[in-house]
Amino acid sequence: MGPQTLARDEATEQEFVDELKPGTRLLQGQYTVTRFLNSGGFGITYVAKDSLGREVVIKECFPGAFCQRSKAIVAARSPAHQAEFKSIVNLFVQEAHNLSKLVHPNIVGVHQVFEDNDTAYMAIDYIKGSDLLDMIEDKSITLAPSNIVAMTHKLLNAVAFIHSNGILHRDISPDNILINEKAEPILIDFGAARQEASRASRALSALRVVKDGYSPQELYIAGSEQGPWSDLYALGASMYHAITGEPPTNSQARLAAIVEGKDDPQVRLAGRFPHYPDGFLEAIDMAMSTLPRKRIQSANDWLAMLEKRPVQTNTENIDSLVMAMVAADQASKAEEAQAKVAEQLGKAQDVAVPPSVVGTAAVGTAAVGTAAVTLAPDYRAKPNRGLWFGFAAVLVLGLGGFFYMSTASGNGALQISAPAPQAVAPVNLVNLAIWDVDLPFKTTEGVDGDAAFATITDIRKEADLTLYGTWIRKGVEIHAINDDPVTKGQSAAALILKAFKLDPDGLVRAAVLIRKPSGSAKKRVELALPAIRRIGLFGMVGLESRIVDGEWETVVTGLQEGSASPLQIGDILLGEAQSKSRFNTAKALEENMESLGAKGITKIVFDVERAGTTMQVTVDAGVQG
Repeated sequence: MGPQTLARDEATEQEFVDELKPGTRLLQGQYTVTRFLNSGGFGITYVAKDSLGREVVIKECFPGAFCQRSKAIVAARSPAHQAEFKSIVNLFVQEAHNLSKLVHPNIVGVHQVFEDNDTAYMAIDYIKGSDLLDMIEDKSITLAPSNIVAMTHKLLNAVAFIHSNGILHRDISPDNILINEKAEPILIDFGAARQEASRASRALSALRVVKDGYSPQELYIAGSEQGPWSDLYALGASMYHAITGEPPTNSQARLAAIVEGKDDPQVRLAGRFPHYPDGFLEAIDMAMSTLPRKRIQSANDWLAMLEKRPVQTNTENIDSLVMAMVAADQASKAEEAQAKVAEQLGKAQDVAVPPSVVGTAAVGTAAVGTAAVTLAPDYRAKPNRGLWFGFAAVLVLGLGGFFYMSTASGNGALQISAPAPQAVAPVNLVNLAIWDVDLPFKTTEGVDGDAAFATITDIRKEADLTLYGTWIRKGVEIHAINDDPVTKGQSAAALILKAFKLDPDGLVRAAVLIRKPSGSAKKRVELALPAIRRIGLFGMVGLESRIVDGEWETVVTGLQEGSASPLQIGDILLGEAQSKSRFNTAKALEENMESLGAKGITKIVFDVERAGTTMQVTVDAGVQG
């Protein structure tokens, strides 16, 4: 290669770099980039100065999975991704407009959103200080209980304000809580746009919008219902870390324990730490309940608990509500909402109306007999399982009858009328479904300088290492999985699940960076693990699906204490008799239960193999749940 060719290649490399160079001027010179701050899968962040010399933070929409920069201009790498890129830019701009309305002392301020270099930018407050994660990990800093209590109150008020504007944060964690020079906590880096982008784009769908330990289980499952309770879990997890000094247990690991009938691996705070007000630690424990229906349902409810005021939300009966968000600009979707709700409405039993968390839609009142119920709009995400939600419906509460929704003439406000058509009420049969892997070894944590690693300490006796990997030995150090470095408090299984990809043979394969006990150089090896689909039915029955002798097999692994279920631990579920379905794929049982539940069927007739004998077992989901 000659010097001219080398120079040309270097010039080309410089031309196609991700970050803007210091000195780059944006918006016709209104902002000048001074330095690179950080980057992620969806964008790049810089420090800049505005035209008055003040420091600001500039966030650039730069989905690196399919974008590149030529000089300053950003474009899709191929014409096939151009439409996706434009869609992501539009989402970024929309999110910035939404966030600009959140003027609150404990929420980062958005100054401006603008388009330049064929992409979009957001100018936000530059906050001097440290993030909460750095403070937790700094052994020279002690966070006193009084500091944490005051911080929690301020953050709850901020979160309540966010939710009252119809927005979810979706990425609350200690590294997204900045503590400024006045010791005020500031929420930054909303994850809502990133999550919508990952849904809208195939190229971005693999990028994670969750944080192990802080994200609730529903954020791991595409299309699952999310709401204020999701942010409250993350806030509780952040305070848990601040109190204990240890990150919380991964929510999927907690779910897996529930499915298996085991104790929650997350140790509760209540009773462990002195000098906190009565009920403070108990509220965090409740906010971090694994199942959404058992959590505190709104930031105002959490504040009420801390201030010893009555809590309005009945969290035990929250599954009986049909909820959704109606924004002022969604009145045109009222007819669609009416059709959806007519399909889904059923009898609701003794439920309390949760406090409003969105103030943008009209409030209606329904009267039934002697009962009058005020209905307030509520913010919820798209429907899947558990709670029944729809984007263009209002909260509907049935007391002894059915209702339907209609559009009032004149102002487009949604109201409740009666009687309603006799619609079949959908039934929620699957209350959780997650992927897991069968790890054949146990590890302990180690540290090499600033880097963490995991050392294999025990290997399951019956484990077939010719399947998993013949390199597996006691003393082997695991330094990275799928190029993701091992970090303190994060299990090997969690790292594998971050880049989960199921092969046709029912195995999940991962590239592992190891070092043998002899102290030799690190090398890459392959780890093959059987995939497990953990499923919870009716809130009472735990199941596992995995490949056995080349076919998927679903086995009952746990029953809730006191359950009257006719199923037994060890039962193999072969199929469902009424629908003539066979459970011969990883998700066949879930799909069958969702189909039956949509029809309002509560009595399920399972074909079961028990101790070598095939039989039929009828389960009444209404009695189970």
